[in-house]
Amino acid sequence: MDASAKLLALVAIAAFVTERALAGANYLMDTLRYLRIRQGVPRKVRAKAARRAVMLALAAIVAYVAVDRADVRILRVLDVGKVDPVFDFWITWLAVFAGADRVRDLLNAGGASPSQSDPAVLRVQFDDGEIRELRRTA
Repeated sequence: MDASAKLLALVAIAAFVTERALAGANYLMDTLRYLRIRQGVPRKVRAKAARRAVMLALAAIVAYVAVDRADVRILRVLDVGKVDPVFDFWITWLAVFAGADRVRDLLNAGGASPSQSDPAVLRVQFDDGEIRELRRTA
């Protein structure tokens, strides 16, 4: 692989990993906020946030096992040079873990770009200034 192809691959991987790491951090901060706030957030919303956190942890474990057992390392395959194997492991893990939802989106879309759907409409019911029910409508 020539130097320009390596550079392009490394920039693409770095951009992908950075974007997905920020998206994951944002997701985790929102989930923790929902779980901490008891008043003002319906129980269903908190339960859904907790379920998503458990699924995120499960996906992290599956990605860890897959990267560990398959012995696939991104930077080693790109022949970057002397890279700490631990760093290469975690970069590969992050790419696999964070990229799982992108692969799912690609497979669901059949390789085509996702179509723009109608925006979600939410129905919110208040009771004495507190959110009583939050429901998505068609």
